[in-house]
Amino acid sequence: MKKRYKFFVAMLALTLSMSTTAFAGTWKQEADGWWWQNDDGSYPQSGWQWIDGNNDGVAESYYFNENGYLLTNTTTPDGYTVNEDGAWTVNGVVQQKDMRPGTDGGGTVLDGAQLYLEASKKNSQLSSMAATSIVNANMTMDGQTVPASMTLDMKFKDLNQGSMKYLVNARTIMTGLSMDSTMFYTDGYCYIDMMGQKQKVAMDLDSMTQTIENALETGGKAGFMQNVSVSDDGNGNKVVSYTSDISGMGDYLQNMYDQMGMEVNSISLKNMNATAVINPEGYIVSENINMSMSFGVLDKVMDADMNMQMNYTNIGQPVYFTLPSTEGYVEAGAVQ
Repeated sequence: MKKRYKFFVAMLALTLSMSTTAFAGTWKQEADGWWWQNDDGSYPQSGWQWIDGNNDGVAESYYFNENGYLLTNTTTPDGYTVNEDGAWTVNGVVQQKDMRPGTDGGGTVLDGAQLYLEASKKNSQLSSMAATSIVNANMTMDGQTVPASMTLDMKFKDLNQGSMKYLVNARTIMTGLSMDSTMFYTDGYCYIDMMGQKQKVAMDLDSMTQTIENALETGGKAGFMQNVSVSDDGNGNKVVSYTSDISGMGDYLQNMYDQMGMEVNSISLKNMNATAVINPEGYIVSENINMSMSFGVLDKVMDADMNMQMNYTNIGQPVYFTLPSTEGYVEAGAVQ
């Protein structure tokens, strides 16, 4: 029973770890000047980048030096002029392009990475969201490989606010057994109802967000999105395919597991490839992700190969739901 519990816990935690949305790019100011942090955590250096800093769908081009700081009111190393705000100008006119997915930006076609990151930003700015997911995994421990599957129904509201709430209902099937579980978040606590146990875990979302941003920055410097390609699905949608170096995400996962009270350690993320479908309105409506990793669960080492299919339901529409009662939940670690 104890080994089966390890598999169930790992399956749920792994699934939730793969469900994080991207973060929007932002301007940052330090003593040495201004710099730009991309959606994937990276920052531009020794070159140009189109940036829509006020999210109005129109971008300006900025040049950043070898340390990542913005050049202003000068001539760039490649001979172009930037104004006091750092924007590229020609004869005093700021050069702009349309950054909305599907537009050509005045002759410059958005590449796959930019298309994906802009869509991710648009998804992340929603105030509520609903999604369904199917996860299939092969997990190996002590020489035993166990296939498992999980279906999830996820709802989020008050996103990007201190009052954020989410509700996840899951069904896991493993070794012929089926288990239903529920997880929800409200008022600084994550509540988990699984295998007859009700636990609550204090969760510092601000700390987790900072850890994610740091992890994405590490991954971004190594090349967050690689081997990117874009195709049409025949229904007006764009399909972005890519691989990714996810080695920098280990600290994020460790932080998440620690906050959830799970005895997971020695996390090693190996590889990931994914596809995302972007609709004509610029939202990501579905994703398919494959990844491999290994980690310690209590006193054992587990290897996991996973595939996750995520479908966002009625993207852009309001999502309403009621959370279960918080009565009967005890602090993690108190349950025997």
